Amino acid sequence: MLCSLCEALDFDKLHYEWSPSGYAHHGSFAELAACTNCRFCGALHDTIKGGPQLGGSVKGDDSWRTLPLFLRVIPTSDAIGTEDDVSNLLVFAQAPPEQGGNPVYLAMFGLLVDRTAAEWKTGERDLERCKHAQGIKGRPVSAFSNADECFELLRMWLHRCLEEQSPQESPFVPTRTVDVGPPDGTQEPRLVVHPTNSAPFHWVTLSHCWGGSSPLTTNAGTLQEWTDSGIPMLLLPPTFRDAVSITRRLGYRHLWIDSLCIIQYSREDWEREALRMGDVYRYGELNISASAAHNCHEGIFSKRDNPASFSSAVRLPFRSARLNIGLGHREWMYVRAGKWDSFREQITGAESTLASRGWVLQEALLSPRTVHYSRRQIFWECEHGTFAEGRVDALARPSARSMLLAPMPGLWSHKMVLPTHAPREVLTSAEEEKDMVETYASWLQVVENYSARQLTVLTDVLPALAGAASVFQVRLNDSYLAGLFRGPLLESLLWRAKTGTPVTQRPGANLPSWSWGSIVGGVTFEVSYSSNVLSPVLVGSATAKIIQADTFLPNGETSPPHHLSSVDGGRLVIQGHIVEGAELVARNYRSAIDSLPPSDSESRTLQSFIDTEAPVARHIILLHLGIWQWVWNRGSRSRYDRTYGGLLLQATDESRTTYKRIGIAMLKVRDGTGYRELTPNDEEVVRRWERRSVAVV
Repeated sequence: MLCSLCEALDFDKLHYEWSPSGYAHHGSFAELAACTNCRFCGALHDTIKGGPQLGGSVKGDDSWRTLPLFLRVIPTSDAIGTEDDVSNLLVFAQAPPEQGGNPVYLAMFGLLVDRTAAEWKTGERDLERCKHAQGIKGRPVSAFSNADECFELLRMWLHRCLEEQSPQESPFVPTRTVDVGPPDGTQEPRLVVHPTNSAPFHWVTLSHCWGGSSPLTTNAGTLQEWTDSGIPMLLLPPTFRDAVSITRRLGYRHLWIDSLCIIQYSREDWEREALRMGDVYRYGELNISASAAHNCHEGIFSKRDNPASFSSAVRLPFRSARLNIGLGHREWMYVRAGKWDSFREQITGAESTLASRGWVLQEALLSPRTVHYSRRQIFWECEHGTFAEGRVDALARPSARSMLLAPMPGLWSHKMVLPTHAPREVLTSAEEEKDMVETYASWLQVVENYSARQLTVLTDVLPALAGAASVFQVRLNDSYLAGLFRGPLLESLLWRAKTGTPVTQRPGANLPSWSWGSIVGGVTFEVSYSSNVLSPVLVGSATAKIIQADTFLPNGETSPPHHLSSVDGGRLVIQGHIVEGAELVARNYRSAIDSLPPSDSESRTLQSFIDTEAPVARHIILLHLGIWQWVWNRGSRSRYDRTYGGLLLQATDESRTTYKRIGIAMLKVRDGTGYRELTPNDEEVVRRWERRSVAVV
């Protein structure tokens, strides 16, 4: 049942372009609260009764409760390239124009309309419906994620991707898979061992969180039983059972689950399978991501959070004279509270259990297709785009890759991060150079995201990223050095612990001190893409030079350039300008800043970052690596940022022949009013420092 105000809703008066002031609703929050028989007014009241749900209002200021309420349809901000999308309904309070005052934004609702038959088949907006819906891309979601309509969508996404994508040709097959049996469930799952010369077949993979408790596992005692007699479905934990059900309903026979397909407590099997794990996900047909499950006992299928808001949406009249809809007969649209299609919140953000797990990142990056089961809906990712159950049309498209060079916590798609394997001859030299710069930048963003994730076994820091690193290594054709690539090594050494992140030395890994993997905790790179189009440029003549860069295998031999897994130490020999003194931790580039020409427009900031809380002893040196700058040009105006970057090193013994990294130091120069060329005076002090070679381990 709806009140007269809601029955009279007019889309023309809701649209932000056609009626900027919005649709006048109740005269105050008290009037809204008194409207107890209207479903939509009740939903509004329940959503905003505790105060504004959106930013921009003063905490504790309740004056908005006496102001008139308005509704306005606005574009969504949760997808790339959606200027025509008006799928959000904004609720705000505002004083009458003669009284002035800014609007107080109270809540956001998602607008949706039913999927048409064509949309069920294609996943794209029905063009006929698009004319009527005028950019409303929201669609209803089911109350349960294992509903028939969810599988109908999943099959459509899968079929469309397989039709559009060239098949991956690879002789690779997993060592073991779980044969789930036929779709009718007449056969119990069974562990199958595949010889290396097995004929190619298709398999599905599972990404899940162990959650601190060991799930059902294959070990030396159960291996023969699982292969001979099978694994009773009732013995499988709920997450595994649901994965078997999905695999069967999609028509596949083989499922790869880590705890069942790797022999647990066998170091030999683990070391062999860890090297193959990247290919297991890379060449699998589909990845099932149990994004909302905290452990294997919660299951993949679950009742959606807050079904009153997300599945049982409130139905409202949909009428518009401009669109000639709902005039001769009733048409309907629906509303539900919240940001209903936020991939970043539900899959790569706080709502996803898997977003914090280290191994899962490369599983998501490498898998050609992933279906995510979140708490609110299912999402689909493949190279053709990112799609949501509660939305028609893509959240992201491959053409948006340049926009994906934002930090990965705001990731739009896992499938647009890895470099492509386009033959070099199809690119011009300028295009090739730009692609390489972007690929190096993408790797640093992968590292930033990955380093903040959790690993149960801390020494897995390199193995858990080896599969993704291999794809970058092939594209870059560059030496891999304990998590960094040789090409941009100078700037890559300028990493630091993320602000506010507690860090410690990584125990047991024996990684070189200059590798980000040597500490436990999230890192950020100071010299990287400053925006989605601007890369740092190395300037000046006092730049350091890498003389030697090696990592070592456990047997003491030098690691080959393509070695991607664990190492036993490493050594850099860097030739550069050096200044000595323990006070450098605080003072660092002070003499350099004092030598710069006077300027009223430049800001100059000194910074030091120490890697861990371990006490800093004597024999400290600052090794200057270089100066990087970013220049913005906007018409006749320009501005620049310039960063002097160096390593803070501490001698490992009294001989002072070998050093270890303890942090970084920087001088940041910024001018927002104009551009000034780097002059010899800008480097004068640095060039006065002694230039020699030092070894860093």
